[in-house]
Amino acid sequence: MTIHLLGHAHISRNQQPVPVSAKAVALISYLAIEKLPQHRERLADLLWTTAEARKNLRVELARIRTAGLNLFPASRQLLYLENVTNDFELWHSRLGQDLNQAQLAEWLAMLRGFPLSGLEDLGSSTFQEWVDQQRWVISQQIEDGLSRMYWQYAQRQQTWAMRLIAARADTLGYELGDAPVLSAAVPAPAAAAAPAAVPVFPAAAELRARELHFGRGPEEEILRDLLQKSGAPQVVVMHGPPGVGKSYLADRLADQHSGLTLRVPSMRSGRLVLASLAQGLIGHCDPECSEALRRMLLAPTSLEEDLVKVAVALGKLSRPALLVFDQAHAAPADLAPLISYLLEVPADGPRLFLLLSRQRPAQAPLTRALRGRAPGMYAELEVPPLTQASVQQVLEARFPSEAASGRHSDAARLLQRSEGNPLHLLSLLDEQQGGPQGGGTHFPQAVRDIYHAEIDQWPPALMEAMGRLSAIYGPFDGQVAGAALGEALADSADTLLYTALDRQILREVEPGGALSLPDLRTLPDPDRPETLYAFASEGLRIALASRSPQLVRQDVRRRLAAVLGETAPGLAAHYARRAGLTDEAERLQRLYRAGLHRQQLPGGSGDAADAGLARPQLVAEPRRLPVPPQPPLACQGYLVTQDDRGWLDISSIGQYGHPQTLRLHLPLPVVGAGPGAQEGAEVTAELRLVWRLDVFSGGEELGPPRLPFPLRLRLVDTPLAHVLTRAPTPDYLEDGVRHTVHAGATEGHWMEHRVTLTCRAGSAPTLELSVRALDVALTLGALSWQGRDLLPLVSGVSGGQRGETQVPPSAPPSREMRAETPAPTLR
Repeated sequence: MTIHLLGHAHISRNQQPVPVSAKAVALISYLAIEKLPQHRERLADLLWTTAEARKNLRVELARIRTAGLNLFPASRQLLYLENVTNDFELWHSRLGQDLNQAQLAEWLAMLRGFPLSGLEDLGSSTFQEWVDQQRWVISQQIEDGLSRMYWQYAQRQQTWAMRLIAARADTLGYELGDAPVLSAAVPAPAAAAAPAAVPVFPAAAELRARELHFGRGPEEEILRDLLQKSGAPQVVVMHGPPGVGKSYLADRLADQHSGLTLRVPSMRSGRLVLASLAQGLIGHCDPECSEALRRMLLAPTSLEEDLVKVAVALGKLSRPALLVFDQAHAAPADLAPLISYLLEVPADGPRLFLLLSRQRPAQAPLTRALRGRAPGMYAELEVPPLTQASVQQVLEARFPSEAASGRHSDAARLLQRSEGNPLHLLSLLDEQQGGPQGGGTHFPQAVRDIYHAEIDQWPPALMEAMGRLSAIYGPFDGQVAGAALGEALADSADTLLYTALDRQILREVEPGGALSLPDLRTLPDPDRPETLYAFASEGLRIALASRSPQLVRQDVRRRLAAVLGETAPGLAAHYARRAGLTDEAERLQRLYRAGLHRQQLPGGSGDAADAGLARPQLVAEPRRLPVPPQPPLACQGYLVTQDDRGWLDISSIGQYGHPQTLRLHLPLPVVGAGPGAQEGAEVTAELRLVWRLDVFSGGEELGPPRLPFPLRLRLVDTPLAHVLTRAPTPDYLEDGVRHTVHAGATEGHWMEHRVTLTCRAGSAPTLELSVRALDVALTLGALSWQGRDLLPLVSGVSGGQRGETQVPPSAPPSREMRAETPAPTLR
């Protein structure tokens, strides 16, 4: 029998769960941890608060025996356990061992979540305080164990193991400590043989110096200014998806400031928050406060009394204090009064409360509650994805011997594959051989582990439903979701979708409006389609699909092939082929090809100069114009960034499926009538474009209903569009607009196109730049209209407006929140 304490507490035998009640699990867990005989009367008073506590205990012991666990003789007054193990002891026994990759992944997977989960609301207040205290003790030992293993592998420079450990620690909210200091051996007598050298771990600062640094200048400057600001304390919610660099930014801030840093690794309960703060304050406050905090840790009183003790000690600090609260997205809303009280207590020095959250502040209970409780002291800072320029700087540091000419392409490919996520990108670099252009899986193990830990916390019904939906490629509507879920889950489909939206597993796909330049403002779509859903992260979808049995995936594919046969025959053919329905796949493929053939126009192969557009000329890199970089903007499954060189970078971050269309609208200068021409007459003007394409895949294997392309040029409200692509393709008609295809685009080189466009004299036309690809990374380096430069873009929009365009529609509750007055956004 094994008692599972690391995560949701339960009992197993022969690796199968034993069906016992939560009170039985609490009783067995208490005896396993205490390891001493306990009288029945004490156990009854701990676990029940009624007059029939002893009777309830007898009933529970009988149920335990009925479940096949003969642990306690019926007549014994003192209860204790013999010959049982718990998963924490098994985990701890492997500390210090030399584990290979599979063994290390298995060891880390034992950390399933918050210790003793499920026991927090059981029994008396004394038992609940015991649970909180044991959680803190176990969490400290886990944190120490992870740090020990991390530095063990760091000594050998095995970065693959360091990434795995760091990823799991970040997922669970644990901080990895500095390298242990090993004392030197006592010198041997002169006559004795010289002793072997004592192995010494590298200093923490030395190893951190080897770590790659991604430029986060604007965010670091904002945090430094807030920490040094005198007056009232500040609370800042720094939010972003797992691995985006929240903890890294907090660590950088802690290393750079001269004051005190206090860390709270978990915010699951007020007791844990106070215990973490008290432990950090003991060595930095006056003797009276230190003694009060020691007594508090050894013998906790009421939560309110202990809160006052911590607040008084914190208020007496004269130097700046940085308080880092991790896992704020998992904190309950009832912690808001505790944080508010700590903020309101007068302090001798500046204080910054930095809350790290994976969810947007309006969607997490605690941060949503703090918005209204701390007016004037509350702000939000979103950590954006990386930019191509910052990735290129990292490659220069990681691979200094690589040719500079190839770094742009390498950076573009890595940014596109990692979706701008630093943890994902570093994992890709660790797995690649011979340089940044090497191989490596699309989603490294360190990234998968983060998602698997999240999935393990879901209810079984939600896990089953999301596993079935993970077989869907791309956005889907309610009808497709219902088909994938099958008859068993059909009645609860709406509830499951709402729950998935509320938990940020799924998101509502944003409507397909254009993005205006230079202010990067979303323009509304007058023909908004019905609501579509997609997974919030492609990594999460892949992790779910990898856990789904093959029989389930095949069943879902057959259902999808049937429901999509008429509306999306190309995608239906792909599902049918994967499900082994060969004849049906061939029929659907013929139907799909016939639809594409109907779009083609006679003539125009796309293989020659046509309509004023010559084949692209390879040119040198355009000049760099230093400008303040703008944070990346996510729109329609793409990242759009103006970097510090004045170039416009576009890369895809969307889910595997039919590509969406990104449309950028840029107002152009007025076109003069010219000699002898009248206002309103048709005139021609030249558009010059210098760009490069580093990644392109249209996802043709999925049968996209609209032809993909790297770049399309068109003046809005005109009947002609120019498609720049690699392979020759016949011209075609789409939405009444003739698409002239021009092949010859090559990857990894700067290209120049000169396009002659027709517009009305005296008008100020709008240029539409479009991208439609499954995987794409391209850069616009120069753009001019009639000889007038249009790059770099000059934006007149404030950071708050830019921030609003980054928020895609999400769960139904978020619509109500957007109607509220927004909190200050730091940018």
